[in-house]
Amino acid sequence: MEIVKAVGSVESSTAVERGINLRWHSFLIATLGIWFGAAIFFSLFFAPAAFHIIPSRHLTGTLVTLLLTRINYATLILVPVWIVAGIARRTRGFLQPLLFIIMAISSAVSQFFLTPKMVELRAQMGSIDSTPIDSPLRVAFNGLHHYSVLLMSLNMLIVLVVLVLATREARS
Repeated sequence: MEIVKAVGSVESSTAVERGINLRWHSFLIATLGIWFGAAIFFSLFFAPAAFHIIPSRHLTGTLVTLLLTRINYATLILVPVWIVAGIARRTRGFLQPLLFIIMAISSAVSQFFLTPKMVELRAQMGSIDSTPIDSPLRVAFNGLHHYSVLLMSLNMLIVLVVLVLATREARS
């Protein structure tokens, strides 16, 4: 009787582990998908539309900065949770946590270094619309903007890679 109880408890603990694993996996895929959708919407639809409709580039930049800040903070909150989810799921290998760490660094650089400097440059220009393209302030701003876009693109690529890996893992 003791052996049957022991075997039954092993089977039930394995089922519990699979259930926990499935929940964490579902959470990971859902939150990665939501993050990716938000980033795609922001980058491909919202920002271009805002710059097209709002007459002042300065106001548009302020709005875009506000939303980008929210995406960056969401990333900085979610990355540790995603890493814990990987640990809870007993994900093998180092690729997924490494990609998440790169993503967090990318968001932190954007949020705490590039964005404040861009806001400062925008304030110094007064109006981006009236600042000549060859102005040192405008050139510096455009360079920082280029790096900001690259970091956001890197994060989007990372999430896409992790989503592909996680869905492949779910199939096996």
